[in-house]
Amino acid sequence: MILAASTITRPTQAEFLNSPAQTVTCILNIGNCKTSDTTPPDVTPPDTTPPDTTDTGDTTPPPDTAPPDTTDPTATVSADTALAGGRIGDVTITGTVADAHLASYSLAVNGVVAQQASDLTETTMDVTYVWSVSTPEWLESGIYTITLDATDTAGNTAHSETTVEVDNDGPTASVSGGDIILKEGSITPSVTASDPHEPLEYQWTASTDNPALLDFDASVSEPTFTPTVEGSYIYYLTVTDGLGNVSNETFSFDYAQELETVPLPTTIDPTDKLTDDTPSTPTVIETRMSPMATRGRDEIAASDDTGVLGSTVTAPSQIVPIRDIAATTITPTDNGWSIFGLLWYWWLSAIGILIVVGVFVKRTIDARLPTQP
Repeated sequence: MILAASTITRPTQAEFLNSPAQTVTCILNIGNCKTSDTTPPDVTPPDTTPPDTTDTGDTTPPPDTAPPDTTDPTATVSADTALAGGRIGDVTITGTVADAHLASYSLAVNGVVAQQASDLTETTMDVTYVWSVSTPEWLESGIYTITLDATDTAGNTAHSETTVEVDNDGPTASVSGGDIILKEGSITPSVTASDPHEPLEYQWTASTDNPALLDFDASVSEPTFTPTVEGSYIYYLTVTDGLGNVSNETFSFDYAQELETVPLPTTIDPTDKLTDDTPSTPTVIETRMSPMATRGRDEIAASDDTGVLGSTVTAPSQIVPIRDIAATTITPTDNGWSIFGLLWYWWLSAIGILIVVGVFVKRTIDARLPTQP
């Protein structure tokens, strides 16, 4: 450990903790790590001078007529800040001790001696010491007591103390709302942060591995991210308290654009048109088979049948496919009977023609035959 810098106005007998004649433990960033004692052994030769036997007369010391010293020394101590930590890494401690017969003083932090002196000849001593709360190690957060004690030659003492709060802890922070797959729109993290020494500052930074750069406010606690490129996004949050202590959190999410639903192609069954798929009772749609082609027949209107057999009303459900058998049957019509698809008067005409032709042929044959005697 490295001894924190300290300066005092002191006599020749003042002692520091980095004296090579002392064993020092590094505690609270106070002291050094040099623990070896390098003081050479005492090699002064013994005194061989014979004792003085000269009679000096009355050796009784004169009586002490000075009154006893009952006055305590004075001591005061203070620190340049009551709150340290973060950006405030050093605390400057100052103090003063005084007495007409000042003998020694000791400056300590939480009982760990930072500076001391003895065999003083001055009546007033100014004490200055710089204590680091972050070098070489960050001290634990808490309240530290600084004390200054003084003693005079009569054994009278004085005590003074002050406190310094050390805060080397970052804010308490948490981030939620991430670790999801975003399919559309934007996403905003939910951030909770607190610290006894505000105000708090927020700073967001994007990972260099993000698939795209997004436009957002990096200094607010809860920015809004609107991705347009698919991939995984990571953002880092740094929360800083009023002393400069920081806490870090991570917020991440994935973006995968949702595709528009396209209906699959289907094959339409022609028979589906025959029924109505409404919740009511299905209704059969009227269908009619095309009549078979006929040869040499007159076109018969639908009203022909009603002229012969009378008019009838047929419900759609009673209609059945019609098979054309006019070419092979005798069918009544409004104009008379139809035989093999021809009306009766055509048949009479044909029969009359055949009779006329037959009579003409017979007469011709008879005219050419010889007359019998």
